[in-house]
Amino acid sequence: MYGSRLHRPCRLIVVWILLLAVVATAQPLDIDERLTRSRTEPDVTFGTSPSDDLTALPADMLAPVSWNIQVGGTSPSASALRPPQVEMALATLFGGTYQLLAAQEISSQAHADKLRDLLPGPASGWTTSFTDTTSTMDNGFWFKSSVTARADTAILHTGATDPVGRYLIDPFRAKHPPRIGHFTVGDFDFTLITLHLTFESGATAESAREFRAVLDYLDAYFNTTGHDPDVIITGDFNMPSQLSGQSGITIDGLLDSDPRFQTGDRRLVVTVHERTSRSSSGQPANNYDHLILSADCMEEFVQARRVDTSILLERSGEVQPDGARRLTSDHFPIVAFFRTSGTGVARDLP
Repeated sequence: MYGSRLHRPCRLIVVWILLLAVVATAQPLDIDERLTRSRTEPDVTFGTSPSDDLTALPADMLAPVSWNIQVGGTSPSASALRPPQVEMALATLFGGTYQLLAAQEISSQAHADKLRDLLPGPASGWTTSFTDTTSTMDNGFWFKSSVTARADTAILHTGATDPVGRYLIDPFRAKHPPRIGHFTVGDFDFTLITLHLTFESGATAESAREFRAVLDYLDAYFNTTGHDPDVIITGDFNMPSQLSGQSGITIDGLLDSDPRFQTGDRRLVVTVHERTSRSSSGQPANNYDHLILSADCMEEFVQARRVDTSILLERSGEVQPDGARRLTSDHFPIVAFFRTSGTGVARDLP
């Protein structure tokens, strides 16, 4: 009995140490650590994400898909050959359970309407967020009823319109005007920008010039009272990331050299480092498509990557009877995964 009393404090200390270890293990990584790991580990994952791009998503996960579908892939013409391939790919991806698509190279309102028809399920289950401009490669969003959107609009155009009501592009800022919107899924709300930076025959300096215009817009956004600190920028940047291993101008280099985005909520990280554009044979070519995340997104972020290449290579009808390959698009889709409920997930705007 005496010995039991003597060792009771020791037992209590051991119990408390074990409890503290369990609590520490259960705590999510802090934002700084997540940013650091995302900047240094190309395949970083925080938690569990789907390992199979063919099966349905968990109910508490958001998976925005971004895809440069390439001009012609959403053509409303009955004789167009690629739209059925696009439709097959969109139906195959996560069994059609993704909630939000950001698409690039949509030529007109008619093409935007056609894309809605190509998405899985009835067209009435999807909302189109698109504005026709004088560019033939516009950007837009398509989202399900589980997604709430507001303040969605085209940006970086002149503000003037042509005789049929299309916004006139401002070629000094964006040849293909980006689109912005604020979205809510579950307890996760965020601002999303989809863009397609100019290619200019591979002149990356021109892509970088347009990206600086986007950063100017983002600087003004962060200076706006009541902005949402969760920001995602996605699309075809026509520039690689540093972690891709490709040489030349990188998105990270542009961000690192801009003093406006070095502290607090303004810190940004580039994700998706696989090669996402495609060669004429259909194989991965360059690392051009990305999702850039603001620091606050690190609380909900799980993973970002190129989707399984077999969805286009083997599951979209690209291979023709004669053995030739007709590309569904000259880009692979990309995707990010975010938690929409649980620890650290809370809406920033009312």
